[in-house]
Amino acid sequence: MIKLVKWATDQMGKPFKWGETNCVALALAGIDAQHDTDLLDKYRKHMASERKAWAWMERHGMDAIVLRLKDDGLVLIPAGFAQPGDIVLNTHPASGVSAAVLLPGIKALSSTVQHGVVIQTATDWLLQDAIILGVR
Repeated sequence: MIKLVKWATDQMGKPFKWGETNCVALALAGIDAQHDTDLLDKYRKHMASERKAWAWMERHGMDAIVLRLKDDGLVLIPAGFAQPGDIVLNTHPASGVSAAVLLPGIKALSSTVQHGVVIQTATDWLLQDAIILGVR
């Protein structure tokens, strides 16, 4: 938990940047920070620009992306068992996908073009169609 909180604190206020702090890159970086993985490096090329991110999402869809992340060691988490450090993916009409890292205190860390990296209320993310992934 200490790694998660330190990492999240370091991310706060950073500007939005494709392949680094866009919401999916941020979520993968959150997993990496906690578990010494390299998911962001593995997938960064797919998010290096808005065009590449859209193409990746349109080509594979959410289900295929989730399967890839499961192949990388993440597991699906039922909503009632979500915990700090898990990532949440939602489909989003404007961006195709949105993602956040769950934090202690019913908070979530995500990123938007307008605001960069910000803390939000986790309940906004844990919607009916949310896909929650984590390491157990």
